[in-house]
Amino acid sequence: MSEAELELGRRREAGGEAGRERGETVELPARALLRHAMALGSSGSGKTVLSKVVVEEVVRAGLPALCLDPQGDLCSLALSAHDDEEARAALEARGVDPELARRFAEDADVVVFTPASTRGVPLGADPLAASSGPDAGEDEERWTRAAGTLAALLGYAGDDDGEGFMAVLATVLEARAEAGEALTSVGALTDHLVTLDEAGGLDPYARFWSVDKLRKAIRKLARLEVGPRRKLFRLGVPLDIDLLLGRGSGPEAAPPGKTRVAIVHLNSLHSQEDKEFLVAALAERLYAWMLANPSAEPQALFYLDEVAPYVPPVRKPRCKDSLQLLFKQARKYGLCCLMATQNPGDVDYRAMAQFGTWALGRLTTRQDLKKVEPTIKALAPAACDAIMAELPRLRPGQFVLLSPDHFEDPVRFQTRWLLTRHETLDEGRIAELADARWRERFAPYHKPRVAKAAPAKVEPEPVAVEPAPEPEPAPEPAPKPELPLPAPAPVEVSAPEPAPVEASKPAPAPKPAKPKKPTRAEREAQAQADQLETLRVAGPVDAKGFAAAAGCSVSKARRDLDRLESAGLVGRFKRGRSAHYWARDTGARPDLDMPEKVLVATPRIGQQQATVLGQSLVKTSVVGALRGTGPVETLVHASLVHALLYRVEFEERVAVGLLDRIGGLVGGQRGGGHELRLGSVYLHPQTLALSVWEPGRGLAFVEAEREIRSPASDVRDLDDAVRFVALPPGGLRFDESRWQTRASPEAVQAAFAARWEGRILAVRPVFLPLWKLLIRRHEPAGMRIAMIDAIEGLGVEWP
Repeated sequence: MSEAELELGRRREAGGEAGRERGETVELPARALLRHAMALGSSGSGKTVLSKVVVEEVVRAGLPALCLDPQGDLCSLALSAHDDEEARAALEARGVDPELARRFAEDADVVVFTPASTRGVPLGADPLAASSGPDAGEDEERWTRAAGTLAALLGYAGDDDGEGFMAVLATVLEARAEAGEALTSVGALTDHLVTLDEAGGLDPYARFWSVDKLRKAIRKLARLEVGPRRKLFRLGVPLDIDLLLGRGSGPEAAPPGKTRVAIVHLNSLHSQEDKEFLVAALAERLYAWMLANPSAEPQALFYLDEVAPYVPPVRKPRCKDSLQLLFKQARKYGLCCLMATQNPGDVDYRAMAQFGTWALGRLTTRQDLKKVEPTIKALAPAACDAIMAELPRLRPGQFVLLSPDHFEDPVRFQTRWLLTRHETLDEGRIAELADARWRERFAPYHKPRVAKAAPAKVEPEPVAVEPAPEPEPAPEPAPKPELPLPAPAPVEVSAPEPAPVEASKPAPAPKPAKPKKPTRAEREAQAQADQLETLRVAGPVDAKGFAAAAGCSVSKARRDLDRLESAGLVGRFKRGRSAHYWARDTGARPDLDMPEKVLVATPRIGQQQATVLGQSLVKTSVVGALRGTGPVETLVHASLVHALLYRVEFEERVAVGLLDRIGGLVGGQRGGGHELRLGSVYLHPQTLALSVWEPGRGLAFVEAEREIRSPASDVRDLDDAVRFVALPPGGLRFDESRWQTRASPEAVQAAFAARWEGRILAVRPVFLPLWKLLIRRHEPAGMRIAMIDAIEGLGVEWP
């Protein structure tokens, strides 16, 4: 593998708006991946396609890949690009031999794993199983990291409570492991802590944390086994790296002659916290695996697409430390890492410093350019100015490759075409593929693992009941602990009385402890969990539909639904003449007729930064400062809200070259050369005013009479400033009246057509994050609200 060359594309010349291809193949040595590779570029630059090319190439070289897919773009590696005439013709038109695509489809064993979901191959994520498995080795910090992962999952941040809970968990886990009784699951840990509490054994941990708070945390830990997250711990393939990479034997392994591509579809998890938890658990398992399987040669590829939310520069999600440790150590053990992001400014520089090969695509924002400039100066000082000037002008698929260990100078290239299809697969498409390819192979993992926790609870001293002595003679009298000291008439052994006979028999083995019956509270919790699961699958439904799905009477269904609604677990809305219900933890908003997921821009400004910026907006009084009476205003609170916009995606033909533009404007005629552009513009949901974004100035809405009638693709919009992710709308705070009174898609299309000549491809609602600042006014007393965007922290006036 170390001698293999990875074909990335073809060289192109520097200069000009794009640069022409020179026809020479660009090949990156596979050993370069030992020092990790990073693909950077704004939305639409082609960084994900380039990363998929790298995955295809390492698989062609026989190296398995483990890919984390936050959007569904990587799942299409399972779709062949040679299966019909049209696809083969498209490959040939782009210089790719269809035979290569056919061979890749034969040689690659692509499997899509869906955490906590059976749409694909279900994947479990118990961090204790990862820390106590055969790969754990001598990693002394594994229990501390597992404790931190669990604490973060339960919502205990890096404050005093979080540190206290982590200390308790780490102490318990280490003590049980040293005693040879490692707790290998969240259920086993919960049972052990509950047993300690019932026996009054929590007091020794009071030096770390309040016992009352610890009891509350134990209850939260127990609810992981019955709430919506239980599938993460009870369902699916365990986090076994050898299994994920297709090693070993059995139907789960890659078939002989094939190389595994394991794709973990993160969007099957509904919250960012759960995604961060899974990434942390997987990174922990990878770290343990590579320690147990060291190699000087490349042995596996780990690829995380859109890495920014998991290694941000300021915020510290639980997976951040695990990923940074992996990036720092992986090269010494043969684990290659590949990351991609459209916002390098949103990635911690310490993580980026571990990557030795950089592929730079189109970057346009000042923040992103400023972030990569030091790296370019370090890797290619002589070419830095030229590269910085070139990056904003690059076209999709064009990159500048910096790999000083393997290329003396920067290499400019055009990415080769994929051997697989490049599509975004939703859960429905993934389920279809699973039915056709993987369901039967991984059938045992589609059933939930039943936690048999009772035996673990009731055996605090298992060694004391294990002796079961054999009836063999022993010369010394010591091994008679089972007999009472005043043995009755030992001289009458010949008499047929039962006492001597009993004395000669081995002590009867103790009867196994009966499983502890669940308490009423436990039964109610399990019933509630079952009801919520029924509603997640069947909802939204009315009481009759719920009764049919749950197999109960309608009256009982109504009582159960009312109880769930009172607990805040279920929402209700009117549809026609009947009330319909849905489970709130799905993140859905059927009451507003919203789609299952909406596009949401990722905020760059956190609450701490927003608070600092908000303080600068507070008005002060010179007189008040001199008198010592304090400021005129005080910042009370900063809360994250989301504002609705319409995004119109389009394609348009635009004249190429300055002379063509001038000729078209002056003479009213089009020039001869044109190019087809793809783009998008953003409109206000009610007024349909055009929104523009300028770095350093932020977001503004332009009235129709003030708009510049240039091509729509020249409008400065949000595409280069933000990254959109698909999220359930239930977790967003937004003005619901704006959604209900939004303009129709037909009106949006008409507004676009009145301004530009492009062809509309799609009209989508999107949400932009804003910080809402509540400011108290002292003289005269009152309150006011200010808004800043969560992208650069600039003021926003939202009409």
